[in-house]
Amino acid sequence: MNTKELLIIEVDKYSDIQQLNLSKLEKVLEYVRVEPLQHHDTLHLIFDGYNSDPREIFEIEEIRAWVEKLVLTYPDILYYLEAKLHGLQNIILCLSEVEYMAATRETDVLLHAVLSDRLVDAIYIKLHESIMSSYYPPLLTDTMIRLVPFTNQHIKAINHEQYETTTGES
Repeated sequence: MNTKELLIIEVDKYSDIQQLNLSKLEKVLEYVRVEPLQHHDTLHLIFDGYNSDPREIFEIEEIRAWVEKLVLTYPDILYYLEAKLHGLQNIILCLSEVEYMAATRETDVLLHAVLSDRLVDAIYIKLHESIMSSYYPPLLTDTMIRLVPFTNQHIKAINHEQYETTTGES
């Protein structure tokens, strides 16, 4: 059985979040991009300095701003974030407008979360640039299409660009 190593990245409140510093993640992405299939679903972000804060990660504005910068700078981070420990979910919620809908039990809350059109368009532009430079493997692009609520027009353009890049046809 081929198990993947979970890569835990500690994001510091003072040196990373408040400074909007992405250098730590840039280095990690350089490493995982060498073997993208091996590192799919392996990154877990821990936000240090917020342990005594009762709010959820996605409720903290400075984390939301840092996450937005992270995803707009490196949209492929979504491909590498793990889902089992809810790392990917937390990042998506940080990017979304979140509304509490109802509590089903004391600890379970139903959320309604929507990515803004502005963010979807910005992620599409970064993905488009990366496809045109042949940076993304097809599996990564397919994963991004499932994660981000692109419009049908976005998806058709992405698929067309990917076809042109892989076949050399236009």
